[in-house]
Amino acid sequence: MNKTAKTHIAALFLTLALPLVANAEAVCVQTKTAILRKGPSTSFPVTWTVGQNMPFLRVTEKGGWSEVKDLDGQLHWVSSRVLSAKFQCGVVKAKQAKLRRGGASKAPASLETADRYTPFRKVDRDGTQILVQDEYKAEYWIAENALWTPAVRTAISF
Repeated sequence: MNKTAKTHIAALFLTLALPLVANAEAVCVQTKTAILRKGPSTSFPVTWTVGQNMPFLRVTEKGGWSEVKDLDGQLHWVSSRVLSAKFQCGVVKAKQAKLRRGGASKAPASLETADRYTPFRKVDRDGTQILVQDEYKAEYWIAENALWTPAVRTAISF
C-alpha cells in the first residue's frame, strides 16, 4: 500500500472516529440518587445506586437513557434526566481521603475523612487542593490526586 492510500485511510478513520469521541462528556448526578442499570430501560437489572454529585463519563445516549462509564471503567445505563454537565464533580478514588478545612495542604486535616466512592461537587481550587461540597452543602478541601474526575481525552497514533 502506498503512502497516499495510507493517508486516505487514516483520514477516513479520523472522520469516522472523532464524532464518537466528541460525543463523550463529563456528567454529574444532579438528583439525590440515581439508579444505574445493565441496559437502557427499567426492565434491566440494577447495577448500582449512587448519590448526588457522582461523576461519570457519558459515552452515548439512547431513548432518554445515557450509557456512562464510572471511575472503575464499568459501563452502566441511567436515565438522562438525572445527569447534568452544567457543574463539575469528583469522587474519592483512594480507600480514604483526608478532608481539610483550610485550602493549603499544610492546613491541619480535620478528623473527617471520605471513603472511596464518596461523591463531591467541585467548587474551587487552590493549587493542588480542590474545594468540594458534599450533598449537605458542607465544604472541605481535598487533595486533587485523591479525586477521580471524568475527562474526555483524545489519543491518535498512526
